[in-house]
Amino acid sequence: MTRELKTKYFSIKSPPTVMEIIDDEAIMINGEKGTYYNLSPHATLILNSILNGYSLEEISSFNNLNSDENQHIDKMMNKLIAEDILVETDQKQNRQELKELNYKNFEEEVILTIYDDMQDMLILDPIHEADEVVGWPRKK
Repeated sequence: MTRELKTKYFSIKSPPTVMEIIDDEAIMINGEKGTYYNLSPHATLILNSILNGYSLEEISSFNNLNSDENQHIDKMMNKLIAEDILVETDQKQNRQELKELNYKNFEEEVILTIYDDMQDMLILDPIHEADEVVGWPRKK
């Protein structure tokens, strides 16, 4: 686990990112990039812990993770940050109970899949023309 990430708190960068959890898998769309993402159930559990106000250090300590397991989480976190999905926040969110990560093959179970095959369509979608005050559709 890198020092710079381990004690920080994060939230979803919204807007432009929206997230929904369906069947224990997180699906996220970055409206600015037109890219969408899927997290495996185990990666979703980690992300939920992060979004519920826990640092990577707290998650690691609670689950007694080894350095290889922490590296897999770091890799996922760095991708989410690089894709502009997560942003650092100063505040802990409303904390819910931290859940134990129970699985054997950490590398294969902590998966972030990035899809850019629909970028052109998602960027063209008129929902991007919505305004927080006026709503959608916004007259030009």
